[in-house]
Amino acid sequence: MIGSVILQQIIGVSRLSIPFVILYSLFPRHVFSLLGITLCSLVMGTYVAYATYQTTKNMADGLKHVPSDHYMEMFHGEITQCGLQPKDVCLRYAYADDGIAVTMLNTVALDPMLWKGITDDPEFIKAKDIIETHVIPGIPEEKRVLHAKINEALSPHAQKFIFRHELGHVFHNYSNKRILLTGVIGAVTACTGLLSAYAVITTLGGIGALLIGILVGSATDLVLSYSSNLFFKAREEKKADMFAVQYSSKEEIHAAADFFEQYEQYAQEYKKSTSSLIASMPSALLTGHPDGITRSNYLKANTQA
Repeated sequence: MIGSVILQQIIGVSRLSIPFVILYSLFPRHVFSLLGITLCSLVMGTYVAYATYQTTKNMADGLKHVPSDHYMEMFHGEITQCGLQPKDVCLRYAYADDGIAVTMLNTVALDPMLWKGITDDPEFIKAKDIIETHVIPGIPEEKRVLHAKINEALSPHAQKFIFRHELGHVFHNYSNKRILLTGVIGAVTACTGLLSAYAVITTLGGIGALLIGILVGSATDLVLSYSSNLFFKAREEKKADMFAVQYSSKEEIHAAADFFEQYEQYAQEYKKSTSSLIASMPSALLTGHPDGITRSNYLKANTQA
Protein backbone atom coordinates (compact mmCIF):
# COMPACT_ATOMS: atom_id res chain seq x y z
CA MET A 1 0.00 0.00 0.00
CA ILE A 2 2.81 2.43 0.90
CA GLY A 3 4.65 1.38 -2.25
CA SER A 4 1.60 2.19 -4.39
CA VAL A 5 1.32 5.65 -2.80
CA ILE A 6 4.99 6.38 -3.52
CA LEU A 7 4.67 5.01 -7.07
CA GLN A 8 1.60 7.17 -7.69
CA GLN A 9 3.52 10.19 -6.40
CA ILE A 10 6.45 9.50 -8.74
CA ILE A 11 4.16 9.02 -11.74
CA GLY A 12 2.37 12.30 -11.01
CA VAL A 13 5.59 14.28 -10.67
CA SER A 14 7.00 12.58 -13.79
CA ARG A 15 4.06 13.77 -15.87
CA LEU A 16 4.46 17.32 -14.59
CA SER A 17 8.18 17.15 -15.46
CA ILE A 18 7.54 16.77 -19.20
CA PRO A 19 7.26 20.55 -19.88
CA PHE A 20 10.57 21.12 -18.05
CA VAL A 21 12.29 18.49 -20.19
CA ILE A 22 11.01 20.18 -23.36
CA LEU A 23 12.03 23.62 -22.13
CA TYR A 24 15.48 22.38 -21.15
CA SER A 25 16.01 20.81 -24.57
CA LEU A 26 15.22 24.18 -26.15
CA PHE A 27 16.71 26.63 -23.64
CA PRO A 28 19.12 24.75 -21.34
CA ARG A 29 20.91 27.81 -19.96
CA HIS A 30 17.71 29.72 -19.28
CA VAL A 31 15.92 26.88 -17.50
CA PHE A 32 18.74 26.34 -15.01
CA SER A 33 19.34 30.03 -14.30
CA LEU A 34 18.06 31.51 -11.03
CA LEU A 35 15.38 33.41 -12.94
CA GLY A 36 14.48 30.34 -14.99
CA ILE A 37 14.05 28.09 -11.94
CA THR A 38 11.99 30.76 -10.20
CA LEU A 39 9.71 31.34 -13.18
CA CYS A 40 9.28 27.61 -13.89
CA SER A 41 8.40 26.99 -10.24
CA LEU A 42 5.85 29.82 -10.17
CA VAL A 43 4.28 28.65 -13.43
CA MET A 44 4.04 25.09 -12.12
CA GLY A 45 2.49 26.25 -8.85
CA THR A 46 -0.05 28.35 -10.73
CA TYR A 47 -0.90 25.44 -13.02
CA VAL A 48 -1.34 23.00 -10.10
CA ALA A 49 -3.61 25.46 -8.26
CA TYR A 50 -5.67 26.10 -11.40
CA ALA A 51 -5.97 22.37 -12.17
CA THR A 52 -7.03 21.66 -8.59
CA TYR A 53 -9.61 24.46 -8.73
CA GLN A 54 -11.04 23.22 -12.03
CA THR A 55 -11.22 19.63 -10.78
CA THR A 56 -12.99 20.71 -7.60
CA LYS A 57 -15.37 22.99 -9.51
CA ASN A 58 -16.19 20.29 -12.07
CA MET A 59 -16.92 17.81 -9.26
CA ALA A 60 -19.23 20.30 -7.53
CA ASP A 61 -20.93 21.33 -10.78
CA GLY A 62 -21.45 17.68 -11.68
CA LEU A 63 -23.68 17.09 -8.66
CA LYS A 64 -27.24 17.44 -9.93
CA HIS A 65 -29.52 16.27 -7.13
CA VAL A 66 -30.82 19.35 -5.31
CA PRO A 67 -33.00 19.17 -2.17
CA SER A 68 -36.67 19.70 -2.98
CA ASP A 69 -38.67 22.73 -1.79
CA HIS A 70 -39.61 21.63 1.73
CA TYR A 71 -36.15 20.34 2.59
CA MET A 72 -34.44 23.24 0.86
CA GLU A 73 -36.40 25.63 3.09
CA MET A 74 -35.34 23.61 6.13
CA PHE A 75 -31.67 23.76 5.15
CA HIS A 76 -31.94 27.45 4.28
CA GLY A 77 -33.26 28.07 7.79
CA GLU A 78 -30.13 26.41 9.22
CA ILE A 79 -27.90 28.41 6.88
CA THR A 80 -29.53 31.69 7.89
CA GLN A 81 -29.29 30.76 11.58
CA CYS A 82 -25.53 30.35 11.11
CA GLY A 83 -25.16 33.88 9.73
CA LEU A 84 -24.79 32.93 6.08
CA GLN A 85 -26.89 33.80 3.06
CA PRO A 86 -28.70 30.84 1.45
CA LYS A 87 -27.70 32.14 -1.99
CA ASP A 88 -24.03 31.69 -1.01
CA VAL A 89 -24.38 27.97 -0.27
CA CYS A 90 -25.22 25.29 -2.86
CA LEU A 91 -26.80 22.12 -1.47
CA ARG A 92 -26.62 18.74 -3.17
CA TYR A 93 -27.12 15.05 -2.45
CA ALA A 94 -24.05 12.93 -3.25
CA TYR A 95 -21.89 10.09 -2.00
CA ALA A 96 -19.36 11.23 0.62
CA ASP A 97 -17.79 7.88 1.59
CA ASP A 98 -17.70 7.81 5.40
CA GLY A 99 -17.65 11.61 5.71
CA ILE A 100 -21.47 11.98 5.97
CA ALA A 101 -21.17 15.36 4.24
CA VAL A 102 -18.45 17.10 2.23
CA THR A 103 -17.77 20.67 1.10
CA MET A 104 -16.38 21.62 -2.32
CA LEU A 105 -15.97 25.38 -2.76
CA ASN A 106 -19.41 26.67 -1.69
CA THR A 107 -21.21 23.37 -2.37
CA VAL A 108 -22.22 21.20 0.58
CA ALA A 109 -23.03 17.61 -0.42
CA LEU A 110 -25.03 15.38 1.94
CA ASP A 111 -24.66 11.62 1.62
CA PRO A 112 -28.08 9.92 1.17
CA MET A 113 -26.61 6.65 2.43
CA LEU A 114 -25.86 8.15 5.85
CA TRP A 115 -28.07 11.24 6.20
CA LYS A 116 -31.21 10.70 8.26
CA GLY A 117 -34.64 12.29 8.43
CA ILE A 118 -35.28 12.63 4.68
CA THR A 119 -37.70 10.03 3.40
CA ASP A 120 -39.91 11.67 0.79
CA ASP A 121 -37.59 13.94 -1.19
CA PRO A 122 -37.57 12.61 -4.80
CA GLU A 123 -34.05 13.97 -5.42
CA PHE A 124 -32.74 12.32 -2.27
CA ILE A 125 -34.27 9.00 -3.35
CA LYS A 126 -32.82 9.33 -6.88
CA ALA A 127 -29.34 10.03 -5.54
CA LYS A 128 -29.59 7.12 -3.12
CA ASP A 129 -30.72 4.75 -5.87
CA ILE A 130 -27.78 5.77 -8.06
CA ILE A 131 -25.31 5.23 -5.22
CA GLU A 132 -26.81 1.84 -4.35
CA THR A 133 -26.66 0.76 -8.00
CA HIS A 134 -23.29 2.12 -9.12
CA VAL A 135 -21.18 2.81 -6.02
CA ILE A 136 -22.04 0.38 -3.25
CA PRO A 137 -21.34 -2.82 -5.28
CA GLY A 138 -17.71 -1.70 -5.65
CA ILE A 139 -17.17 -1.01 -1.95
CA PRO A 140 -15.45 -3.68 0.18
CA GLU A 141 -17.58 -5.43 2.79
CA GLU A 142 -15.51 -3.93 5.63
CA LYS A 143 -16.34 -0.44 4.40
CA ARG A 144 -20.05 -1.28 4.16
CA VAL A 145 -20.00 -2.46 7.76
CA LEU A 146 -18.34 0.83 8.76
CA HIS A 147 -21.02 2.82 6.93
CA ALA A 148 -23.79 0.86 8.65
CA LYS A 149 -22.29 1.53 12.08
CA ILE A 150 -21.86 5.24 11.34
CA ASN A 151 -25.44 5.48 10.16
CA GLU A 152 -26.69 3.76 13.31
CA ALA A 153 -24.63 6.01 15.60
CA LEU A 154 -25.60 9.28 13.90
CA SER A 155 -28.22 11.08 16.00
CA PRO A 156 -30.35 14.04 14.81
CA HIS A 157 -28.42 16.42 17.10
CA ALA A 158 -25.05 15.19 15.85
CA GLN A 159 -26.28 15.45 12.27
CA LYS A 160 -27.22 19.11 12.76
CA PHE A 161 -23.76 19.79 14.19
CA ILE A 162 -22.09 18.14 11.20
CA PHE A 163 -24.14 20.25 8.77
CA ARG A 164 -23.05 23.40 10.62
CA HIS A 165 -19.47 22.14 10.52
CA GLU A 166 -19.67 22.04 6.72
CA LEU A 167 -21.12 25.55 6.71
CA GLY A 168 -18.06 26.51 8.75
CA HIS A 169 -15.87 25.41 5.85
CA VAL A 170 -17.86 27.68 3.52
CA PHE A 171 -17.66 30.57 6.00
CA HIS A 172 -13.89 30.20 6.41
CA ASN A 173 -13.35 29.78 2.65
CA TYR A 174 -11.57 26.49 3.27
CA SER A 175 -11.61 25.14 -0.29
CA ASN A 176 -9.92 28.17 -1.84
CA LYS A 177 -7.27 28.24 0.89
CA ARG A 178 -6.60 24.55 0.28
CA ILE A 179 -6.30 25.16 -3.46
CA LEU A 180 -3.85 28.02 -2.87
CA LEU A 181 -1.78 25.82 -0.56
CA THR A 182 -1.76 23.08 -3.19
CA GLY A 183 -0.31 25.60 -5.64
CA VAL A 184 2.40 26.60 -3.16
CA ILE A 185 3.30 22.93 -2.65
CA GLY A 186 3.45 22.50 -6.42
CA ALA A 187 5.82 25.48 -6.75
CA VAL A 188 8.12 24.26 -3.96
CA THR A 189 8.11 20.75 -5.42
CA ALA A 190 9.12 22.10 -8.84
CA CYS A 191 11.82 24.27 -7.29
CA THR A 192 13.42 21.46 -5.29
CA GLY A 193 13.24 19.13 -8.29
CA LEU A 194 14.92 21.65 -10.60
CA LEU A 195 17.60 22.56 -8.06
CA SER A 196 18.38 18.87 -7.49
CA ALA A 197 18.62 18.21 -11.20
CA TYR A 198 20.86 21.24 -11.66
CA ALA A 199 23.17 20.06 -8.86
CA VAL A 200 23.90 16.69 -10.52
CA ILE A 201 23.50 17.33 -14.25
CA THR A 202 27.21 17.84 -14.88
CA THR A 203 28.10 14.53 -13.23
CA LEU A 204 25.09 12.33 -14.06
CA GLY A 205 24.04 13.80 -17.37
CA GLY A 206 20.52 14.69 -18.53
CA ILE A 207 18.79 11.35 -17.81
CA GLY A 208 20.38 11.00 -14.37
CA ALA A 209 19.53 14.59 -13.47
CA LEU A 210 15.94 14.03 -14.59
CA LEU A 211 15.60 10.94 -12.40
CA ILE A 212 17.10 12.71 -9.39
CA GLY A 213 14.82 15.71 -9.93
CA ILE A 214 11.75 13.47 -10.13
CA LEU A 215 12.70 11.52 -6.99
CA VAL A 216 13.48 14.62 -4.94
CA GLY A 217 10.37 16.39 -6.23
CA SER A 218 8.21 13.36 -5.39
CA ALA A 219 9.63 13.16 -1.87
CA THR A 220 9.10 16.89 -1.38
CA ASP A 221 5.51 16.73 -2.59
CA LEU A 222 4.75 13.71 -0.38
CA VAL A 223 6.21 15.30 2.75
CA LEU A 224 4.56 18.68 2.16
CA SER A 225 1.17 17.13 1.33
CA TYR A 226 1.02 15.10 4.54
CA SER A 227 2.43 18.03 6.52
CA SER A 228 -0.32 20.26 5.15
CA ASN A 229 -2.88 17.75 6.43
CA LEU A 230 -1.36 17.89 9.90
CA PHE A 231 -0.68 21.62 10.17
CA PHE A 232 -3.27 23.20 7.87
CA LYS A 233 -6.24 20.95 7.27
CA ALA A 234 -6.50 19.69 10.86
CA ARG A 235 -6.57 23.32 12.01
CA GLU A 236 -9.28 24.14 9.46
CA GLU A 237 -11.34 21.18 10.64
CA LYS A 238 -11.17 22.45 14.20
CA LYS A 239 -12.13 25.96 13.05
CA ALA A 240 -15.20 24.46 11.34
CA ASP A 241 -16.05 22.60 14.54
CA MET A 242 -15.76 25.83 16.53
CA PHE A 243 -18.01 27.54 13.99
CA ALA A 244 -20.62 24.83 14.56
CA VAL A 245 -20.23 25.22 18.33
CA GLN A 246 -21.26 28.90 18.08
CA TYR A 247 -24.65 27.94 16.66
CA SER A 248 -25.32 24.70 18.54
CA SER A 249 -26.87 24.00 21.92
CA LYS A 250 -24.95 22.15 24.62
CA GLU A 251 -27.12 19.12 23.94
CA GLU A 252 -26.18 19.17 20.25
CA ILE A 253 -22.49 19.64 21.04
CA HIS A 254 -22.50 16.73 23.49
CA ALA A 255 -24.33 14.58 20.94
CA ALA A 256 -21.65 15.42 18.36
CA ALA A 257 -18.90 14.64 20.87
CA ASP A 258 -20.46 11.26 21.67
CA PHE A 259 -20.85 10.51 17.97
CA PHE A 260 -17.19 11.31 17.24
CA GLU A 261 -16.13 8.95 20.03
CA GLN A 262 -18.21 6.16 18.52
CA TYR A 263 -16.96 7.06 15.04
CA GLU A 264 -13.36 6.72 16.21
CA GLN A 265 -14.07 3.30 17.70
CA TYR A 266 -15.61 2.10 14.44
CA ALA A 267 -12.79 3.65 12.40
CA GLN A 268 -10.18 1.82 14.46
CA GLU A 269 -12.06 -1.46 13.98
CA TYR A 270 -12.13 -0.83 10.24
CA LYS A 271 -8.39 -0.07 10.15
CA LYS A 272 -7.63 -3.35 11.92
CA SER A 273 -9.80 -5.26 9.46
CA THR A 274 -7.93 -3.84 6.46
CA SER A 275 -4.39 -4.52 7.79
CA SER A 276 -3.14 -1.49 5.85
CA LEU A 277 -0.08 0.46 6.95
CA ILE A 278 -1.45 3.60 5.30
CA ALA A 279 -4.80 3.23 7.08
CA SER A 280 -2.98 2.85 10.40
CA MET A 281 -1.51 6.35 10.13
CA PRO A 282 -2.99 9.00 12.48
CA SER A 283 -6.09 10.49 10.85
CA ALA A 284 -4.79 14.05 11.29
CA LEU A 285 -1.76 13.12 9.17
CA LEU A 286 -3.57 10.90 6.68
CA THR A 287 -6.69 12.99 5.99
CA GLY A 288 -6.33 16.18 8.03
CA HIS A 289 -9.24 15.27 10.31
CA PRO A 290 -8.48 15.15 14.05
CA ASP A 291 -9.28 11.74 15.48
CA GLY A 292 -12.69 11.29 17.06
CA ILE A 293 -11.40 11.24 20.64
CA THR A 294 -9.53 14.52 20.17
CA ARG A 295 -12.61 16.13 18.64
CA SER A 296 -14.84 14.83 21.39
CA ASN A 297 -12.51 16.12 24.10
CA TYR A 298 -12.25 19.69 22.81
CA LEU A 299 -15.99 19.85 22.12
CA LYS A 300 -16.85 18.71 25.64
CA ALA A 301 -14.25 21.09 27.10
CA ASN A 302 -15.90 23.92 25.18
CA THR A 303 -19.27 23.27 26.82
CA GLN A 304 -17.66 23.34 30.26
CA ALA A 305 -15.80 26.62 29.70
